[in-house]
Amino acid sequence: MPAKDPRSPLNDILGAISAVQSWSIGRTYDDYLRDHMFRAAIERQVEIVSEASRRISDHLKASRPDIPWRDVATVGNALRHKYDGISDYEIWSIVTLDFPALEVAVTAMLESLSNPHS
Repeated sequence: MPAKDPRSPLNDILGAISAVQSWSIGRTYDDYLRDHMFRAAIERQVEIVSEASRRISDHLKASRPDIPWRDVATVGNALRHKYDGISDYEIWSIVTLDFPALEVAVTAMLESLSNPHS
C-alpha cells in the first residue's frame, strides 16, 4: 500500500480554515450566536481541522512546536462527545484567534514539503 500523501491533511486544514474565513467576513460573535446554521457550519469545520491534525506525522508537527497540536486534536472530541460542555465563545475564539496562526503554520509546512531543500 502506498504511503499517504502528507500534504492531504494540511490541505484539508487549509480548506476548512478558508471556508470559515469566507463565511465569517463581516460577521460578529453575536451573529454566530443568533444563527444556528452558521454556528453548526463553523463547528463542523473545527471538527475537520481537528481530525485532519491527527493525520499529520509527528515529525512534521515537530517542525511547528508553536502550535498546540494536542489541543487542536482534542477540540474535535469535545465537539463530538461533550458538545454541551464547550462554549460558543470558545469556538468563536478558536476560529478568530487561533485559526490565523494555524493557517500560517500549515502553509509553511506545505511549503517545506514542496521545497525540502529550502
